[in-house]
Amino acid sequence: STLFYIGEDVHAACRHLERVIASEALRAARTSFIDELLDVTDPWIACHAYQAWALWLRGESDAARRMSDRAMDLAGELGHPFTRALTLSFDTWLCQFEGDVEATGRRAADALALASEQGFGFWIGWAETMLGWAEAAGARHADGVARMREGLAHWRAVGSELGQPYFLTLLASVLADAGDLAAARAALAAGEEVAARNG
Repeated sequence: STLFYIGEDVHAACRHLERVIASEALRAARTSFIDELLDVTDPWIACHAYQAWALWLRGESDAARRMSDRAMDLAGELGHPFTRALTLSFDTWLCQFEGDVEATGRRAADALALASEQGFGFWIGWAETMLGWAEAAGARHADGVARMREGLAHWRAVGSELGQPYFLTLLASVLADAGDLAAARAALAAGEEVAARNG
């Protein structure tokens, strides 16, 4: 996941993720500690979700879709809410990568419902931001931008910075589409600052 976020070598990230996904030892060991997972995620399933993103960035969009669907199926089988929230939330990004506004909105709404029900503040901010993007990219621009800003505020309030540059880029995109170039530039500058500070 670190290699993925640094962004220098998505192929290296894929190789590491493939090794984890292929590890039957890790898969078997999960059952011994899953009851202890509260607000952390199942690492084996999380690697499937990260691999979906990495595959998409390598141009393997069909494989990415299959991997993300598998991650969501596995999380459903596991019955662990935080892991389920991760897979739904990660799939919002993949839907957005694919340019599917409606699917992004549906998946974000599902993620938001689960996160709100379980009190997962981390995923609430993520889902609100992505649901806002879907609204802004669709027919409800002003409402969507407001929801994106609310989601980002929630995201920051729980101390989250990872992913902020992407969220801010999405915000800049919908602002630019509406002709608000000054606000779009400010969002991009904020994203660049977070990326530079965190590497």
